[in-house]
Amino acid sequence: MSWIVLEAATEPFISVNVWTDILTIVNLLILCLILKHFLYKPVKEMLNKRRQEVEDTYRRAGEAEAAAQQTKAQYEAQMANAKQEANALMQEASRRAQSRSEEIVAEAKQNAAHIVQKAEERIETEEKQARSKMKQEISGVAFAAAEKILQKELSPDDHRQLLDDVIGDLEKE
Repeated sequence: MSWIVLEAATEPFISVNVWTDILTIVNLLILCLILKHFLYKPVKEMLNKRRQEVEDTYRRAGEAEAAAQQTKAQYEAQMANAKQEANALMQEASRRAQSRSEEIVAEAKQNAAHIVQKAEERIETEEKQARSKMKQEISGVAFAAAEKILQKELSPDDHRQLLDDVIGDLEKE
């Protein structure tokens, strides 16, 4: 009976088999190569595509903002020109009234008032036209941007968020 105990004690508790270790390392390397080929590269490509889409979206948004700023600058320039014209017309009417005799002063004042009224109406008309034109251009740009965004495939959460944003904007107006 003592020889059984001795025999069990001579077997190593932990054994190191070199061939098993080599095959394990080779299997690990093969597994790494397979994962790199079938998992890492496609995921990396997908992330790069998504990054490019986001950059394109930001670029288009910047272009739309620049166009809106340009339209605003044009509108402000038109408004400044209209005010200058109105001021010029008022000054001309004022000079005329001063150079004429007292007999013609009343008539000159009536003409000046009429000119001012027309200038204000003209300014108001041009302002309405400029605002209308600006709204059309902005809505065209926004429509084009929205069309491009909607052409992409949206997830249900993105779609729901987009609808909530549009409804919120409409309620604010």
